[in-house]
Formats: sequence, C-alpha cells, structure tokens
Amino acid sequence: MELLTNSAKNIYQECPRKFQIMMEQGYRPVQVNENLSFGSLIHKLLELYLSGEKEKIPQTLSQEKDDFRRVTASALIDGYMLRWPDLSEVIGVEKEFKIPLVNPKTTAASRTFDLAGKIDCVLKTAIMEHKTTKDDISDPQADYWLKLTIDPQITGYFLGAESLGYKPEKIVYDVIGKPSIRPGKATPVEVRKYKKDGTLYASQRETDETPDEFALRLRADIAERPDRYYQRRDIVRTETDIIEYLQDMWSVGKLIMESRNEDFWPRRPSQCFNMGKCQYYPVCSKMAMLDDPSLYRKAETKNEELSLCF
Repeated sequence: MELLTNSAKNIYQECPRKFQIMMEQGYRPVQVNENLSFGSLIHKLLELYLSGEKEKIPQTLSQEKDDFRRVTASALIDGYMLRWPDLSEVIGVEKEFKIPLVNPKTTAASRTFDLAGKIDCVLKTAIMEHKTTKDDISDPQADYWLKLTIDPQITGYFLGAESLGYKPEKIVYDVIGKPSIRPGKATPVEVRKYKKDGTLYASQRETDETPDEFALRLRADIAERPDRYYQRRDIVRTETDIIEYLQDMWSVGKLIMESRNEDFWPRRPSQCFNMGKCQYYPVCSKMAMLDDPSLYRKAETKNEELSLCF
C-alpha cells in the first residue's frame, strides 16, 4: 500500500506537476527551504524537551552552522521551557500511524492508499501539534487560528491517535511565533547622524550587531512579550468533521490515480511564486534539468515528510 500523507495531499492540490516530480519521480531540492529548515530545528528541540532529554539540546544546537539561527533557536526553546514547564501530561512523542483510507460513502478501503502521519506529542487526554509561524498568534481571532476550524491535518490525527490506542478529547495546537525583530546592520556612512557629543543617534549603528548582541535583545523581547511568541489553543473535531476529512483524502487519492493513469500532471502557474518561487520552477520553465545534481537529489524514501517537519 502507498502512503498518502497530509503533506502529499497538499502538494498535489497545490500543483499536480510538483507532485509528479516530488512523489512520483522522487526528486527533492538540494537547497532546503529556510523556513522548513528552521522549523525542523525547532521541532527537534521540542522533541528532546518533551521526551525528557533536554540535556541533549545544547549538542543539537551546536550542529547549527548559522550563528544567528542558532542563537534564535536557543532563545525560543529556552523561553518555551519557561512558558510550559509542566511535562506531567506527556506520555509519548513522534508517534507514527498508518490507517486504511476508507471511502466515507461505502466504508470500502482503498486498494492503493493507506493514510499515514506522525503525531508530534501524545498527552493523557489529548494530542499536541507543534508549529512555528511568522503570523500573529497573540490575537485569538487572528486568521492563523481561524483557519484551524477546517484544517484537515489535525482532523486526521484524531483517527491516527485512535489507531494507536489513544482516545484524545482534543488537539492542543502548540505554536511558537518567529521573531519579528532582526539583527541590526551598520548604518551606511553617508546617512549617519551624530549628536553633539560625537555619538550616533540611538536608531543608528557603526557596526553590525553580533549574534550574542542579538541574542540578548531577542531574549529581552521574549521576556517582555511572551504572548507574542508562545500560544496554545484547544481544537476539537466532530464526527461530521472526520467524514469531511475522509471525503477530502479519498477525493485527492482518486485524482492522483487519474493523473497517474492518464500520465497527465498539469502545471498550476498561479502557485509558482506563491510564498516565494517554487523550487521546481526552473524545471517547468525549461531552464534546468532534474538530473542537475547541484539543484536536485533523489529522495531516500518516497515519504520523506514523515521524518521532516512540514
């Protein structure tokens, strides 16, 4: 049975051609998207903390080559541990599941796909999903929270948790806000303004801010505005939500099979520059080839998303 994950479903809905390249042909970009890479780092740090292995966090951080990313991740995880110190409800982390993809109308199981995923954290009466975002999370009515009312990924986690023997009452959506502040840069000489005592105005700098200086400023901002960086919301799902989730996944599974049978994977140009340029745009526009090892590699497994933070 092939595994149909929420990430794979999203890729197909975003662009069938992208799905063909990634999931059918198995090509992945050599250069990892920066947002995904940083999210994966935070995800790993959370896994260590929630599994009772926080002593391994410094070693994991030391492997990050970019000094600013390292101090940012360090500040965020330290603030997280202060914000959420109680681990008494945690009973498991990184739990993979695989369940049959069922036609909600006939209850017949797919002969091609199983649904699969990975639950970030299992609590005594709930399951927890981790996310990082640059969006506003301090306002309960922010768009970021409103979209969760129909988010299919967390609906699937209810079914996945039950298949593992858990009976969650809810999902705790655990979000870390990425810093809005950035490392300070030296003010260009031609626009510098000095006070009478020969010093620069407070908003200007003679040198770039160092990683250590930025870390101190970031930690102060986290301490002053913890709600800006750390939020949790309880999400529940009804039986109707679960049926609609199965309908969505069954429908996408059928579309994938139709594309495969017809060998027809249409491009969706409207998505090429959504959230930055698609990393497969050079191939679709005939400016690069998939066999260029400087741009693309063969995936080790078809469902790498089960081991990455998407």
